[in-house]
Amino acid sequence: MSTTTEHRMLSYIFEDADALDRTLKASTEQVADIVAEAKKRGCKRVILSGVGSSYTAALAARPVFDNLVDLPTYVLPATELALFPKLVNADALLLLLSRSGERKFLLDALATAEKAQALTVAVTGAAESLLAQRADRVVLTAEGPEASFPKTKSVIAGIGVFTAFGLALAGRGAEELGLPLISGLINEALADARPALDAMAAELFACDQVIIAGTAGNFGAAMEMQIKLQESALVTAQFMDTGNLFHGPLCVLNEKWLIILAVTAGDADVSSETIRLVRELGAKSLALVPSGVVLEHAADFTIELPKTPSDLFAPLVSLPVLQLLSYLWTVAKGVNPDSPPGSGVIMSALLPDGRVEAEARP
Repeated sequence: MSTTTEHRMLSYIFEDADALDRTLKASTEQVADIVAEAKKRGCKRVILSGVGSSYTAALAARPVFDNLVDLPTYVLPATELALFPKLVNADALLLLLSRSGERKFLLDALATAEKAQALTVAVTGAAESLLAQRADRVVLTAEGPEASFPKTKSVIAGIGVFTAFGLALAGRGAEELGLPLISGLINEALADARPALDAMAAELFACDQVIIAGTAGNFGAAMEMQIKLQESALVTAQFMDTGNLFHGPLCVLNEKWLIILAVTAGDADVSSETIRLVRELGAKSLALVPSGVVLEHAADFTIELPKTPSDLFAPLVSLPVLQLLSYLWTVAKGVNPDSPPGSGVIMSALLPDGRVEAEARP
């Protein structure tokens, strides 16, 4: 699915499905070989790691591991790996995600893991990156060029690779749980969401503070949406798991706040009660609700999502819609979503000395 636009970010969002499909097909053998090696080595735990959007991708995929994989799985920011020597050791399979493979924090984390003799795997879109060159094994994502500062399709590809690793470690085939169907559902979700978001945009964008919430994998999607809103749309945003909204965050609400809930069948009751409280406190609510899930208390605004074969894959469908919302909000504020203010300063701090993003290389 594609669209024509002056902004690369929007084009990339509408490439989410293709990026996921290509990545899953291209990485199947690599993932299987690495899983076989991890089992042969007797790895006793899995660590998913990254920074920024790579970290949120790990959070989004974590429920696949927690529900299907016998090995304990930890999701750690790359900046904290050195703080957990009992986890990061020769018994660990470490999956490090970075689209560029050129992040100081990731390279420092890799050095820590290598010193501890962990089995290290770089998941990256850049074969010539420092991360790919230095890790024990490499899985290349296939999202293609992504020159905008806010990353979108590479995040979906990263969630896909993490998910594939979880399924392989559990001995489950992707077709068994319906993972190959997700690309089509992403396209369906984006096609339906675009006119719906256009219709509600004026009222949504009148809010100046946002909380995004979800449970399980959608908690990772919520954190990713918070990053996107702040780095591109320059909107003050928070993220939270839905249940913990009750413990403080709701108390500050007024008519200038918007609460966004990524709903699944498993959290329908707590999401419905949250919507009731949000309305009572005077704020607005937007719910992304899978087809067939009925909320006792309807949100002020609702976007219906196609039902996924498993709730384990829910963030792969909810996140593209949240990315689209972030893009539309950014453009409405007159900000260039491909190069928002402050992006150059942040990028210079993230890159190792003398290194550039893959798209900037000659």
